[in-house]
Amino acid sequence: MIAISVNWDYEIEMLPELLREIPDGAFVVLGGRSATTHVEEIFRDNQKVSCIVRGDGEEIIRELVEGRNLGEIEGLSFRKDSQVIHNKSRELKEMDDDLIVNRGLRRQQYAIKDAGIDMDFIST
Repeated sequence: MIAISVNWDYEIEMLPELLREIPDGAFVVLGGRSATTHVEEIFRDNQKVSCIVRGDGEEIIRELVEGRNLGEIEGLSFRKDSQVIHNKSRELKEMDDDLIVNRGLRRQQYAIKDAGIDMDFIST
């Protein structure tokens, strides 16, 4: 299994080049924000993609590794023969309200330099 995260739209444009480096017959799983929102386009343009995780992928990847039948994994789209199958979407779990991100671990500080304004970004 080769798992690839596709979180930004520009990464979709880079997929064909990346996938050329992957041996034929490999089980290729994509996930991430842009993979979730561009499922049909990715399958149409990239024949080496075996399946796409839609939404949160932590549990889905675990189920894939455990060998669960693809048709039983909620939140998964996959190829079967010449068709793309879209399983039922997985329900989102509640977030832990106690989660506090340690922004001190960032490698880079973000700021609007000319205005002297510190800022931060989050993607959910």
